[in-house]
Amino acid sequence: MQMGGTVPNSLSSSNIQAKMDLRITTSTAPIDFAMTEFAKECTASKYYLDKLKLVLLSKLHLNSWVKHLKSDPKTIRIPLIQIMGFDCHVLHLVLIKPRQYMVVKVSAILVTVTPMYGPSDHSKFSHCENLPNDITTEFGQLRPTTDNNKDYVRREFSEIIKKIDWIKAKLNHIEKINPTSNIQRCQKGVFRYILNQHQNKPALFYTGNVRQYSEEDFKIKFWSHIFEEVFGYDQIDLKWADTITNSSSNTNVQAKMD
Repeated sequence: MQMGGTVPNSLSSSNIQAKMDLRITTSTAPIDFAMTEFAKECTASKYYLDKLKLVLLSKLHLNSWVKHLKSDPKTIRIPLIQIMGFDCHVLHLVLIKPRQYMVVKVSAILVTVTPMYGPSDHSKFSHCENLPNDITTEFGQLRPTTDNNKDYVRREFSEIIKKIDWIKAKLNHIEKINPTSNIQRCQKGVFRYILNQHQNKPALFYTGNVRQYSEEDFKIKFWSHIFEEVFGYDQIDLKWADTITNSSSNTNVQAKMD
């Protein structure tokens, strides 16, 4: 997994123009990848433009897989991951019939912010603003690929978050859940991590602090650990990288490709 901004902070004040972001890696392991877009703010324009980029690039990958694999094209799923601040949406692209594609919302990973505290504390914390009201029903006619067991466990965790007032009590109830599958273990790890952050580092979620975070802050403070919990420490190669390396940022070379 490689994640990086189109233009890194190291280039923002230079004259170097990044025209293309292309990474080539070699590995003997089975190919399994996901395209990812990351934004520190959750806005409507960022949501739709980043998703457009993800879908167009994933369409190229899907066409390549369909061309070279002998399996039924309808069984191939190209995963997409879109992160905006505290929200992460996991989707996949599938070929329905020749020249007709469908984007399916698989699930969402949300770093809970306001529900951890009483109504009087809500003004301290960040909200996801400027999104259209129907953003979650954008693909209303599509049926996400879900797992009944996974949905049940997610509801169980969510009920604990909603109905119990004190963070310590939430943590105690989460700890009492005995996972019986990898999915449950992942979900328990994510909820436990978020609750621990709220209990031990509440200032991380103050609106004033959140507004000053860079994309790297979000990755390091929240998402790197969550992704490791979800995908497994030994199952992914997690890399955070700028489009252009620091060694190139101080040169007069106009970088066309990375």
